[in-house]
Amino acid sequence: AESSSTTVKSTVQSTALAQNASSAVALRNGVALPVLGFGTYRLGRQAQGIVAEALKAGYRLIDTAQVYDQGSIESAVGAALRHSGLPRSSVFISTKVWRSSH
Repeated sequence: AESSSTTVKSTVQSTALAQNASSAVALRNGVALPVLGFGTYRLGRQAQGIVAEALKAGYRLIDTAQVYDQGSIESAVGAALRHSGLPRSSVFISTKVWRSSH
């Protein structure tokens, strides 16, 4: 069995080898998880356009949070993805929820 320290070391090495926004690491289930994500903190009113440009540039992991601009960033990420023409299954979206929301 592989130790957790070996797994972490392997992941860190894979991350260090990222060539571009679409570089990924294979999960055990075969899914390719991008090693580089695009953060949306403090994007403000331009969020939809900025996220759209990130998707065009090849980012396939978008990170957001419920508390960023009272949830407006999450809506902007959704709109950018819908307008991108990319299949939803090709983009990972990570988010954080506030304690009172779970």
